[in-house]
Amino acid sequence: MSGASAGTAGPRGRRRTLVLTLVALISLIALGWQVTRDARESWWPSGPHAALGAGESLDGVQVELVAIEPAARVLEWDTVWSPPEGFQPWRISLAVTTTQDEYSFVTTLVESADGRLFEAGQNVPLSSDDYEWSLSVSAPEPGEDPIPEVQHLLVLLPEDAEPAAVRIEEVVRYPEYIRLEVEQ
Repeated sequence: MSGASAGTAGPRGRRRTLVLTLVALISLIALGWQVTRDARESWWPSGPHAALGAGESLDGVQVELVAIEPAARVLEWDTVWSPPEGFQPWRISLAVTTTQDEYSFVTTLVESADGRLFEAGQNVPLSSDDYEWSLSVSAPEPGEDPIPEVQHLLVLLPEDAEPAAVRIEEVVRYPEYIRLEVEQ
């Protein structure tokens, strides 16, 4: 009899362990679902996913891609700057029309044909008179210089990157951003 009761206690103990494991697992999933609610609900509107095209306005700002081309020569403090090996500087020329009068900082990115993003003004000389350090999109205050008709920015791309689009993003205005296709 003691052998029979030992045999029935084994499966009963395994069932009990299985039930407790399932209850713990379901509780853990429910807790995880509750804890991650804010992250699940806020990730979509907090990132750039609603592209506006050429001619469309992002809160009073319109941008036209005038040109994007390899930069022939970049000066840094009157000295020719050499990019790191395997990289090529590109010149982005943009025309901005704006009614935006609040200070607005935007990020200018080049999207490669394979989907990589490269930020203009990063890892390039900021002391060049030929390039802006960032894109101006706010109407100037009275007495200030107007926004240049065409602004030139510098972006560093790997030599294998083929520019497909220029993106203008502003964190405050996500999820919308301006996406300007590069014509081949």
